[in-house]
Amino acid sequence: MKVEGFFQLYRNGQRDFRGINLQGTLLEDVFFEESIDLSGANLSGIRIEHSDLSNVNLCRATLHHSEIIEVNFSGTYLEEADFSEAYLLEVGMSFCNLRRANLTKIQGGDICLFGADLSDANLVNSELSGDMRRVNFSRANLSNTYFFYADLSLSNLFGANIEAIQIGAEVTLSEVILPDGSIHA
Repeated sequence: MKVEGFFQLYRNGQRDFRGINLQGTLLEDVFFEESIDLSGANLSGIRIEHSDLSNVNLCRATLHHSEIIEVNFSGTYLEEADFSEAYLLEVGMSFCNLRRANLTKIQGGDICLFGADLSDANLVNSELSGDMRRVNFSRANLSNTYFFYADLSLSNLFGANIEAIQIGAEVTLSEVILPDGSIHA
């Protein structure tokens, strides 16, 4: 579907867009006044800028190889979403449900994940910076993930795979629950 048709349907009152294909489109300055369902949507290669998607259900949506810049997803349902190989800059994802999400090989700068649930998520070979306080990374695969300029204070890494994890400059790890259940001072 072309993006113009999608917005026309939205203006006409449709809110159920499960499985829609908006692959490779540009969404700029988008704000949905009411909740909409984009679960299972194909948004691969999409570019989203300066938008608020906090009222969107993106469960199992595919955002593979997308560019997401200055977007608010706070509180959004993103369980099992595929963000693999995405580029994220200044993205708000606080209190998001990202359980079992695929975040492999993402590049993320200045991401706010405060209080997000990334349990069982896959972040292999990703690069992340930003506010990651109180994030639930339990049982997540953080193998070869690079954290830089990040605050992971009070986050939960219980049972997480941290093999070859890389901690770069300016990373705060106060009171983090480590994979073995101990607490990092």
